[in-house]
Amino acid sequence: MKKFKRNVLVFTSCFLILFLYNNCSIQGGFVSNNDFESLDTDNFSAGGSSTSPISGGNVEPPTQGTSFKGSQKLGGNKSVPFRMLTAKEVQYSLEDIFNIGLSEVYSNNLLPSFSENMFTNYQDEDINVSRVHVDGLKQVASLVDGKLTNTKLLQTVPCLNNNLTDACIISITNELPLKIFRKPIDSNLKNKYIAFLNSFKSEGYKGVRLFISALIQSPSFVLRQEVGSKSGNSYTLNDYEIASRLSYFITGSTPDAELLDLASNNQLSDQTVRKTQALRLFNSARGKNNIFNINKELFRINKMNIDRGLASLFTKETENLLEDIIYKNDKPWTQLFTSSGSYLNKELASHYGLSASGDDFNWVNYQGQRSGILSHGSFLSYQYTGDPELTSPIKRGLQIVEDLLCKHLPPPSDVDVDDDPAAKLTDQCKIEARKLTTLHPKGSCFECHSFMEPLGLSLERFNMLGQYRTKEKSRPECSTIEPGQIDGVGFNSMPELGRIMAGHQDINLCLTKRVLSYAFGKFIINEHVLSYNRDLSTFNNNKTFKNLILDIANSPQFIRRDL
Repeated sequence: MKKFKRNVLVFTSCFLILFLYNNCSIQGGFVSNNDFESLDTDNFSAGGSSTSPISGGNVEPPTQGTSFKGSQKLGGNKSVPFRMLTAKEVQYSLEDIFNIGLSEVYSNNLLPSFSENMFTNYQDEDINVSRVHVDGLKQVASLVDGKLTNTKLLQTVPCLNNNLTDACIISITNELPLKIFRKPIDSNLKNKYIAFLNSFKSEGYKGVRLFISALIQSPSFVLRQEVGSKSGNSYTLNDYEIASRLSYFITGSTPDAELLDLASNNQLSDQTVRKTQALRLFNSARGKNNIFNINKELFRINKMNIDRGLASLFTKETENLLEDIIYKNDKPWTQLFTSSGSYLNKELASHYGLSASGDDFNWVNYQGQRSGILSHGSFLSYQYTGDPELTSPIKRGLQIVEDLLCKHLPPPSDVDVDDDPAAKLTDQCKIEARKLTTLHPKGSCFECHSFMEPLGLSLERFNMLGQYRTKEKSRPECSTIEPGQIDGVGFNSMPELGRIMAGHQDINLCLTKRVLSYAFGKFIINEHVLSYNRDLSTFNNNKTFKNLILDIANSPQFIRRDL
């Protein structure tokens, strides 16, 4: 019991020392060191008096209600975004640093989500740090410690043994904070770390494990601090900040050794170097996974609330199409809408009422009833409530025009959106009921609903699980086949809809806006999209997703903080 208490005390002391001195002053606020002297420091407070344990006081971790602003003042009217790593970013970062698997971080919901928007990394508003998040980081640190066998630990710290040498301690304090914090530490902090590890010279494995656990729970790990230095009317990021922004944008994970080495030599400000690195990251396994994730979030495919086995089949189908369009053939991104077939195996083809053989996913041509990603079960099952036949033309149409064409329709202020007049006409076929109510030219709903509902009605030919249907299941006399329209342009089939989407004047500009929003984790206004568009010459010529990513990463604005 005495040994247990001592371990807990040592860990707590270690955590508190690091928490206080690693870019953090609880008394004065969240960020306070010589890198951020001009920051306001009252936006991440533990909600009570806290003093340094060095001076004999005590500090509690942030309690529920603790918050900091996503846009904190930095001189004049400019602001600096502090972005909390998402659960996936925490998982991937620690997996890559320590070469271990940490799927439990996401699958077990150890860390809360900060966003219910399209992209999970969207943090345009103040972030509330709850006790769940603080406790979650402790669980993550414990999980890492459990996965770090001594063999794995030696891969991370080759000089490690139970008797720590001075040279090994110097190596550890040089390398581990750099990997975990994504930036070098100053000499004062390094001396504190050295002093801590010196107290474990005869218990090297134990000391390093405690050291790693504390670093993982530090604000400098979980917070991306891309501050920059004043340069004219904006702030230019330093090379370590560029490395962090570039890596999380393309791979969803921490900068690797090559990026950090380039940052140490101040090379990432060079456009040629940055473009080479962006392409390398794009083609990496982690990069491909994240590029797929960006697209899945854009189409809201990551929010499937269906049977896990069917969701896996849907995901594989869509990922295979993304692989074909984005990686194998580097085609214009809009060909996702016009694809004349899909990648199916026997099980998924049977679900769709199509023919395929074997367990492997292979190309299957459609028979004219489907076209591209809008025919995928992954897309059509969004907002599934348990009944495959319970579709919503309004929600489906709104999803396409808002998410993919960036046409915003504000909710009516004087209408109860949950009171659907068409649902009251139980004696009518579903499509006819909508024509008599929300789509009646003289009705009060027509002006808004004509914006998206004809598009949604055209998708009634699919149930919520992507299965093609021509009649309502409970009313075989009622047809589900209905022409649609977008911006007054009519269509009668899915291939026609795919061609209209691919050729729509807003489709590529909207894609640019969405990917910029992902890159910066905040809502991007149209004015900024148009400004950024001038730097996207390669994408504007060939419209491939790869060149959109590379153009953004290589643009002058990417290494500045003025958006």
